[in-house]
Parts: sequence; structure tokens; C-alpha cells
Amino acid sequence: MISALIVEKSKSFIKSKSMIPPWYCRHDEIYIFFMEYRWFYMLVILFPILNYSVIIFIFDFNISFLQ
Repeated sequence: MISALIVEKSKSFIKSKSMIPPWYCRHDEIYIFFMEYRWFYMLVILFPILNYSVIIFIFDFNISFLQ
């Protein structure tokens, strides 16, 4: 839900003229999008995975510690 909201915000943000680089071309749109905003995709994709792994790790550690 949150990641979808971030994606929508980024799309509207990228559509604003200030975000378009001077060497922007129509057929390079997807390529430029992925090159310029791959950090954003890493954030959206990796952040939930890292969160879940950290939560599971702490949970497992607590169970093993209690036993």
C-alpha cells in the first residue's frame, strides 16, 4: 500500500519538467527512468524485504534466547 503510494508520487514527480534531463528522448523513456531512479526501485523493493528479515531475525533470536 505504502510502496504503491510512493510509486504514484514518484511518477507525478518525474512527469514534472524539472525532473526531465536535457538529453531526454521519447524512446529512451523507460531506460532513463530505470537508470535515473534505480535507487528508488532499490528502496521500494529492498526496504520491505530487509524489514521483514530483521523482524524475523529478532523474533527467532528472542525465541531461541527464551528457550
